[in-house]
Amino acid sequence: MQASDGNLYGMTSGGGTNNGGGLFQFNPFTHTYSDLLAFGGAINGFNPVFTNLIELAATTTTGVNAFSTNNYISLSPNPATNQLTIHTSSFHNEAVTVSIMNVLGQEASPPFNLTLNPSPGGEGSASIDVSKLHAGMYFLQIKTASGSFTKKFVKE
Repeated sequence: MQASDGNLYGMTSGGGTNNGGGLFQFNPFTHTYSDLLAFGGAINGFNPVFTNLIELAATTTTGVNAFSTNNYISLSPNPATNQLTIHTSSFHNEAVTVSIMNVLGQEASPPFNLTLNPSPGGEGSASIDVSKLHAGMYFLQIKTASGSFTKKFVKE
């Protein structure tokens, strides 16, 4: 299951301490895997019964630059067929790096640089060609000097 932080989370009924299963996290952008909890028996239970995964809000984040709420980014149309337009109230005339990843965290196209040009209304925008992507769900990651932001879109 993909959480709002962009990571994928899941549980196994085997592996972990005493082969009792565990909870794990996968970051599709850095391709890193982390064991979060091993179900080893007495303390954490053993062989969990699979149920709905609950998303927990973290109280502390390290190593990630947070965007302010003023950094609004949207994509349209979504779903897209040939062109996808990035709209933002920030990053005007700023070079950004754009990456498109599939749901497995693999690059769907090589990263490229882009400048979001301001419109008369003050919103920056740029269109990208998505016509060569296969139908499915993708993640568009925008990296700037101040951090990165990821938005989900669907290609029809």
